[in-house]
Order: sequence, then C-alpha cells, then structure tokens
Amino acid sequence: MSAHDGYGLPALQCSSIDQWLLDGELDRIESARIKKNGAGIRLKPACDCAECLIHGERVRMPEQHNCEYVRERSKLVGMALVIATQKIGDLEGNTKLSVKWTAEFVRQMDRLSAPLLNGSGSHQNGVNRYARERNHI
Repeated sequence: MSAHDGYGLPALQCSSIDQWLLDGELDRIESARIKKNGAGIRLKPACDCAECLIHGERVRMPEQHNCEYVRERSKLVGMALVIATQKIGDLEGNTKLSVKWTAEFVRQMDRLSAPLLNGSGSHQNGVNRYARERNHI
C-alpha cells in the first residue's frame, strides 16, 4: 500500500522526490525544445557564418550546416552578379528586367557552386570553369 492510496494520486515510479522533480524538468526541457525546433531536428551551436546572424542575433544552425561551404559559396556571389548583369543587362532604372536578372543570378550561383556540392574542392573549380567558358565565347 502506497502513502498516496486513498488520495487519488498516482504512485511515484521514482526512487526519490528529487529524481521525480528532475525527470519532470527534463521532460519540460525536451517539450520546449521540440516546440521551438521541431521534432528530430538537432541544432549545432551558432557559428560566425553570416547566415547565423538573423536580425542582429546569432542563432544556432541545423546539424547539416557546413561553415566551409557557406564561406566558399559566399565568395561566388560577386562573380554571379557580374555574369547575370552581363547576360541580362543592368537593372539601373529598369525594374522589368528584375525577374529575369534574378533567375539568371540563381542559375549562375548554382553553376558556379556545383563543384562545392559535388566534392570537387574549393570554389576555384567553378571560377576556373567560368574562365575557360568565357574564353571560348
């Protein structure tokens, strides 16, 4: 017979009240984590990548975040910008071209960063391929 019998309280399944309180706190922490991040998503601590800075606050990134990839891809933005502008034209005073220009910019970023995703090394592979293609045009 438990001390809780007759009071309508569940019997404690823990060895002590401290263990019971700890288990409850751990359950609340896990529930809060799932509510904030979604079930099954594990987050890494915040890093110094630009994409970890949101509204001036460092945030933790998903497990699949790769700092080296982000740094290398960011180096390609200037080149993709130049290529898109050469192919579509300057947007200065011409907002009608913005959709075409954006699509071209995305295409160039995908093309230039493909070697990063394929494990072919640094962004230099994309840069060198661009230089070869440009010389053949």
